[in-house]
Amino acid sequence: MKRNTTVLVIAAAMCCMAATVEAEVYFENEAYPGGHFTDALDVYNGDNYWYVDADETSVVDVFGGAVDELVPFGSSTANISGGLTKAVEALDASTINITGGEVWDLSAFGQSEISITGGKVEWLYLSSGSQALVLEGDVTNLWAESFSTVDIYGYDLTFDSQYQYDRTRQTWEGQLTGFWQNRTPFSMTTYDEETSNHLILHDLGPLPSVPEPGTLLLLGLGAVLLRRSR
Repeated sequence: MKRNTTVLVIAAAMCCMAATVEAEVYFENEAYPGGHFTDALDVYNGDNYWYVDADETSVVDVFGGAVDELVPFGSSTANISGGLTKAVEALDASTINITGGEVWDLSAFGQSEISITGGKVEWLYLSSGSQALVLEGDVTNLWAESFSTVDIYGYDLTFDSQYQYDRTRQTWEGQLTGFWQNRTPFSMTTYDEETSNHLILHDLGPLPSVPEPGTLLLLGLGAVLLRRSR
C-alpha cells in the first residue's frame, strides 16, 4: 500500500511538471514580478509588461499598453497592432505581424519571418536567414545581413546605396524612398554596405494618378447608363 501511494505521489508530481512545461508564454510584470506562465497573452491599453517570451505555437497579441522586451521563439506568433513595444527579438521559426503600434527595436534571427503592413518600426535588423515583408507602415532604419532577405513593395522605388558615408564611423548609409500602395510616401535609411545585397525591391511602377472629380462623375454616369441599357 505504501509503495502504491509513493507511485501515485510521483505520478502526480510528474503531471504537475508536465503542465508547467506545456505553458508556452512566460511574462513578468507588476502583478507577477517573479514571473508567470500562461498559454497565450493579450496586452491591452493600461497593461505594462517588463518581459514576455513565447514558445512552441503560442500567440501573443499586443493591442495596446507597453512591453519592454518581447522574445518569440519556437513556432510562436506575435501580432502587434497597437501600443509600444520597446524591443522585439524573433528567434527560430517565429512569426511577427505588425499592423500598428510602435516598435523601437526589431531584430530577427534564424528562420523567423516578419510582416509589416502598418505601424512604426524605428530599427529593423535581420540576420541568419530571417525574412521580412514590408508593404506599408513606417520603417525608419534597416540593417540586413547573413542570408536574410527583405521584400519591399511600392511605387516609384528609388534606392541610393551611397546616400551618405560617414568616415568617422566607417559605415555606409543608403536611402530607399517611394510610395506604399496606399499612396503614402516613405523614406528608409539603410546601414552597412551589405544591406543592399539583401533588398528585394518590387517596384509597381509610377504612382497612379488620382482621377479628377469631373472624371469620376463621368465614370459614374457611364455606369448608370450601362445599367439602364441592360
